[in-house]
Amino acid sequence: MQLVTHQTGPEGRKVKKVLVEAAADIAQELYLGITLDRAIGKPVLMASKFGGMEIEEVAHKDPTAILKGREAMVAEAVGKVTTAIAKAEAELKVQQARIEQVRLHLDDDFVAPARADMEKRQAEARGKAAKIVEDGKATAAVLTQMIETWKAAGPNARDIFLMQKLQSVMSSLVETIQTVSVDRISYLPATAHVTQGIQLVEQVKAAFGVDLAKVVARLGAPTEKTTGG
Repeated sequence: MQLVTHQTGPEGRKVKKVLVEAAADIAQELYLGITLDRAIGKPVLMASKFGGMEIEEVAHKDPTAILKGREAMVAEAVGKVTTAIAKAEAELKVQQARIEQVRLHLDDDFVAPARADMEKRQAEARGKAAKIVEDGKATAAVLTQMIETWKAAGPNARDIFLMQKLQSVMSSLVETIQTVSVDRISYLPATAHVTQGIQLVEQVKAAFGVDLAKVVARLGAPTEKTTGG
């Protein structure tokens, strides 16, 4: 029998012996072989996931489906590099998720309370500043009104101002006076001599600090006699 394949060329090769194997339930066929690479003059390991009797046809239709030794090593290295890159990208995503989680944790525990406290203090400061400004405006308005009133009053402005303040001064003086205890009330007839006498007693007391009424009372008091044994 003459066998013609891609390897034998069109003239073919004469088959002297045929080996027959029992049929088997094949799940998957793989191709693995060693051949001579005439370009480099060395044996080359060849492998393909498309195995079976039609490997020559596979090599003819899709040469990339058959890997040689060097190509297999390159493919393995590329596969390892691709796997490492995929793992690194996955780890990067995990770390990014952790960073975001830490950022949210810090924001909830520190940044947000600090921001809220800052906004609270700013609001309080603005409130205090607004009160100071309004108080200043009110004081300025009162002073302006007083100046206008003073100008309108003319020469009598000072007396008018003192009369306005007299009531508050008297109220303050009255509040400082404690409860007065009255021991005795004397009624004197409203004559000119009595009035002059009272004025004299008050003038002496104010000028010299001498209470004539008490002096007269002491002089008129009975003296105690002492007896010797």
